[in-house]
Amino acid sequence: MSPSYPNMANLGLYVDGNVFACYSGTATWKVSINAEIPENCPFIFYADDQPPVKVWNASLFHLILNFTAVKLVFVFNGTACANDTYRGYVVQFDAEYIEPDTIKTLLPDYLLIIGLSGGGFIVACMIIVSIAIYCIRSKQKRYNKIYKLLEEMNLTQEEINEMKLKSDELLIKPGKIHINFDTILGKGASSTVYKGHLIGLAPLYEQRKNEQTEQFVDCDVAVKVTNHFGTNETFSYQTSLNKKLPIKWLSLEALLDRLFTEKSDVWSFGVLMYEMFSFGATPYETMNNDELVMFLQSGGRLERPANMDDVCYGIMLLCWNKDFRTRPGFMELEEKFGELSNKYSV
Repeated sequence: MSPSYPNMANLGLYVDGNVFACYSGTATWKVSINAEIPENCPFIFYADDQPPVKVWNASLFHLILNFTAVKLVFVFNGTACANDTYRGYVVQFDAEYIEPDTIKTLLPDYLLIIGLSGGGFIVACMIIVSIAIYCIRSKQKRYNKIYKLLEEMNLTQEEINEMKLKSDELLIKPGKIHINFDTILGKGASSTVYKGHLIGLAPLYEQRKNEQTEQFVDCDVAVKVTNHFGTNETFSYQTSLNKKLPIKWLSLEALLDRLFTEKSDVWSFGVLMYEMFSFGATPYETMNNDELVMFLQSGGRLERPANMDDVCYGIMLLCWNKDFRTRPGFMELEEKFGELSNKYSV
């Protein structure tokens, strides 16, 4: 609180005034007036650029006025007051500095920055949502193509859902495979196999933790990469037999109907077993392509290699069932070979 400023007017003085200022900034001013003056002799107060305030009365006793300003000017105009009716006045001024409210007095630049930041956040969210929707729709489009292919195979909806669930469980997440494109392990008509490295746990190990799958953690792997990427690439393959394909490794449905699924890969795996146990012999070595198709349609199959027992040959024949739906899947094959491994290791 600043000190009071009393002002005693002399009876012979008709005009009086004072200027008060708060050098620290805006202040609240409390003015107390005690006066006995005629009505035509006003007190006039000027607070900064605000309209002037006039006060007049024949008798004022402890009249309180309040102002908010940096500078307050007080003027008394007593020119219209006769000396015999003018008795004087007492005016007391008290001031208190007002601390600025920094929260409410943000500069326009700050408001602009906040607005732009909020707008940028909204735009970023919209972009992320758009990308997510695009990815979901693209994935759904691929699923629709695959579902259509599976329906053409006369699979029930339950079988389709089961195949999708199993494929999702074994899907390796992006970023978990490092491919060494300088090391080629094999190359075919439609794809190339590179050496790669699995980072972390394989989905198969996460699904089935046992002695056979514990090796699939931070290990080297073979990665099959298609030679052509495009909008028509899709768990399955549908291609033309006019392209160069490994005819002697293809299943019956692939040869006749150009249908490629996991079960057609199982057929090819059976041919691979033949190559392994025969130490690299060429399958169907004496047959041309037409003879091969007729041979397989009539129920003919590769003979048992000399180094293969009847149990393994039985598994290999299961891989060549004419009805692909009755062939075992790779999970079932893993179980069968696991049983064989435990049997011979005892």
